[in-house]
Amino acid sequence: MMRKRWVRFLTALAVLCICASAVYRGSDIVRFALADAGAGPDGNSADADRPWVNVPGLAFSAQESLLKGEADVGDPKAAGKQREEVADILAVRPLSSKYWLALSEMRLATAEPISKVAEAFSLSVLTGADEDYVMSRRGVFGLVHWEALPGDIRQRAAADLAAVSVTMKNGDILRAALIEKTDKNRQDIRAALQAEGISAAQLAAIGL
Repeated sequence: MMRKRWVRFLTALAVLCICASAVYRGSDIVRFALADAGAGPDGNSADADRPWVNVPGLAFSAQESLLKGEADVGDPKAAGKQREEVADILAVRPLSSKYWLALSEMRLATAEPISKVAEAFSLSVLTGADEDYVMSRRGVFGLVHWEALPGDIRQRAAADLAAVSVTMKNGDILRAALIEKTDKNRQDIRAALQAEGISAAQLAAIGL
C-alpha cells in the first residue's frame, strides 16, 4: 500500500513539474507579446524585443523583429550590420530559404568573396527549392546582379524565374534593372530565359 502511495505521489509531482514548465513558457510568450505591443508606433519595437533573442521558442521572432526593413546597400556599415542580423536569424532558423537568400544578397552588398555569396544562395535553393515567393526573389536577384554572379547562380535564377513566370510585380523590377545592362548582358539574359521556356511575349514585357 505504501509503495502505491509513493508511486501516486511521484506521478503527481512529475505532472506538476511538467505543468509548471508549460506555464512558465506560456508566461514568456505572453510577456513577449505584451512587450512588442507596448512598444507603440514610434519604431522601438525591436528594442523591446531585444531581451528575448536568446529565449527558446521566441528567439526567431525576436531576432526577426530586429531587422529594420531593407538595408541601404550604399552604406557599408548598415549593410554589414544587417548581414550579421540575418546570420543570427539563420543560427536560430537554419532552414529558412528566405533568409539564406537575404544572406547571399547582403554578402554581395558587402563585397564578401563570391564563393560565400554562392554558398548562401545554394542553401536557399536547398531549403526552398519550390517555394514560389523565394523562387521569384532568387530570379530577380540573379538578373539584377547578373554580371557579378557565377554561371550556376545565373542558370538557377533563370530557371526559378521561368518556373514562377514573369509577373507585374517582378516585371517592373526586371525592366528597370535590364535598362542598365550592357547589350552583351541583355543578350545573355535573353538566351538564358529562352532556354528555360520564357515566351517571347514575356521577354518583351520586361524589355527583352
